[in-house]
Amino acid sequence: MENQSPYDSPFLKPEVPNASSAQLLGIMSIVFSFLFTLAGLVLGIVAVVQARKAEETYNANPQMYNPFSLNKARTGRTTGIVGIVISSLSILIVVAVLIIVFTVYTRHGHSRCY
Repeated sequence: MENQSPYDSPFLKPEVPNASSAQLLGIMSIVFSFLFTLAGLVLGIVAVVQARKAEETYNANPQMYNPFSLNKARTGRTTGIVGIVISSLSILIVVAVLIIVFTVYTRHGHSRCY
């Protein structure tokens, strides 16, 4: 067995900065994409940016950080992308419905049914 200090455990190393916030923002982006579409879109974008920063920080000095916290950054990126996609699809559906309603109204809007 090699000489290993109990302080060499990866669990005692600090987490990568921005990893937890990326994960939290990614999860919130999915939730908010159903409730408040624009907020979900913004939170998803911020989550992806935070996850990228966390991965860059970890890759610059991997022996300094807890390697398991990198999973939080990856989860944040994935959930952020899912939130962006759901929000974008919701926005596109609303715009398409508005265009259809406006088109139908302009073609047939002044006729009245009694």
